[in-house]
Amino acid sequence: MKEIFEFLLQQFEEKKPVVLVTVVNSHGSAPRKQGAKMLVGEEGILAGTVGGGKVEYTCITKAQDLLTKKENAFEKYKLTPKEAAGLGMVCGGQVEMLFQYLSFETKELFTVINQALTALQNNQAAYLLTALDLDSDQPIIFLAEKSEDTEDFPEKSGVIIYQENEYIAEVLSQPGKVYIFGGGHVSQALVPVLQYLDFYTVVLDDRPEFLTDVLFPAADQRKLVDFENIPATVEITKDDFVISVTRGHLFDFKVAVQLLHSPAYYIGMMGSAHKIAVQKKKLKESGFSQTEIERIYMPIGLSIKAETPPELAISIAGELIKVRAEKNEN
Repeated sequence: MKEIFEFLLQQFEEKKPVVLVTVVNSHGSAPRKQGAKMLVGEEGILAGTVGGGKVEYTCITKAQDLLTKKENAFEKYKLTPKEAAGLGMVCGGQVEMLFQYLSFETKELFTVINQALTALQNNQAAYLLTALDLDSDQPIIFLAEKSEDTEDFPEKSGVIIYQENEYIAEVLSQPGKVYIFGGGHVSQALVPVLQYLDFYTVVLDDRPEFLTDVLFPAADQRKLVDFENIPATVEITKDDFVISVTRGHLFDFKVAVQLLHSPAYYIGMMGSAHKIAVQKKKLKESGFSQTEIERIYMPIGLSIKAETPPELAISIAGELIKVRAEKNEN
């Protein structure tokens, strides 16, 4: 979502109109859910996706046509399995798309864009409302999540009535941050991947030289930390994901002990089979139960025989995608 707003701001600053394509409804094998977005300009897709394949290609062509006409539209794709194969929806399904023409001349949109980018950059929970009325003079609206207006809004996304009009309301950013302890090679490979996946990343190390903008240009935050007193630097919540990839067994153990006393939703630790066995033994000797120790995903990452830092980054990112999706389903 952040990428969409960044491109939207860029286009507006260059005085270029765009078309925002949103999935309104999807059933069957449609690849993206309600609220998925794609931004289209004169040159084609700028950011986001509504599922890829021929459906997306068809939507890009439609959006470019509407861009020329300066119009909004709804389009429905109701497909049999045979028709679906031709549009990249192998098992059949139905999808309804909303096309919104957005002009840089609409000054209110600049406010919405900047509010959304601020919320995303600071990992602040907020709602984005997408108008389902093609004639609406407020095609997209930004609302802070904690307000009287949002008390009855859905936790994820859904159609709501706001100021007597229909909107798709969706949470603008995922709650929770990814805290990465250790600024070594694995972290350096992991952060850019997580940024692309809309994870808010915080890199922590006790060495200032490993917390530079050169090493972590994509990190949302970089913090100097005392590995023996993590709470003095950060407050980990029940929505947070925590990864320990420090420079040694001793530091990983110190981090693990403190993380097990936190409400973190996910705790991951990297290591060989021998290192993991040693860590489990030490944690048990420190008074942690087997159930508590099993909170830690170790070795961290999906089992894809990853070895190099870039491979490990993909393995870890894959596991975080899986855990985040399961969390959102609960």
